[in-house]
Amino acid sequence: MTTSSRKQREVHAREELILDHATDLLQAKGYLGLNLDELAEQVEYSKGTIYLHFSSKEDLLLGVVIRMADVRNRLFRHAALYPGKTREKCCAIGVADLILNARQPRAFQMMQLVSTDSVWEKTSPERRKKLRRTGSQTFESALSVVREAFLAGDLTDPQIQAEEIVTGLFTMSKGAMLVQANEEFFHPSLSGGVMSSLQRNRHRFLDGVGWTALSGDFDYESLEERLNSDYFAVPWEEL
Repeated sequence: MTTSSRKQREVHAREELILDHATDLLQAKGYLGLNLDELAEQVEYSKGTIYLHFSSKEDLLLGVVIRMADVRNRLFRHAALYPGKTREKCCAIGVADLILNARQPRAFQMMQLVSTDSVWEKTSPERRKKLRRTGSQTFESALSVVREAFLAGDLTDPQIQAEEIVTGLFTMSKGAMLVQANEEFFHPSLSGGVMSSLQRNRHRFLDGVGWTALSGDFDYESLEERLNSDYFAVPWEEL
């Protein structure tokens, strides 16, 4: 073991520790409640040490968001490998999105916040590239399932592009999370809540593009329950 490799591991471990505690503070108190003095006390390093890893509070937020995006990427990749038909794999991707939202309820708000100009411009170029790369990989995981569906004959309309289907699903998901995060957009009469509505609307959309098996021919609700209780019952770090 060389001195440089040992030092690199120590630096990485320290950065992960900072991100662990920053994530907890953000989940508990939100971005405005993230205090670097409190964080420094929790990790038992000086605030100056934190700044050696992150150039600003905004850069630290981006570091946390990148980790969340990486988890989403791994969940989507795992979903794309589900041993079922293509629409079942697409269903698994939808469940993966809901799992991340349930386990990290502030993830969407943080991802939205970091994309604002006032935050983004204060982050490091290296981390911006990493977030874009991770997002692109996540999109590719979903795109691979749609392309597989065309090859398998589960999707047959030549006028529909695979990228359009993925974009439609992603925007539907983001829209639902925006509604969930903003109470003024939420109507109390909505049956089952925003996320249940999202799942139903996803299936209406997939039926609309003709992705078989159609929801009237397959019990996707039971599949979603099995995915939650079984297929995704794997620690994220093992994905």
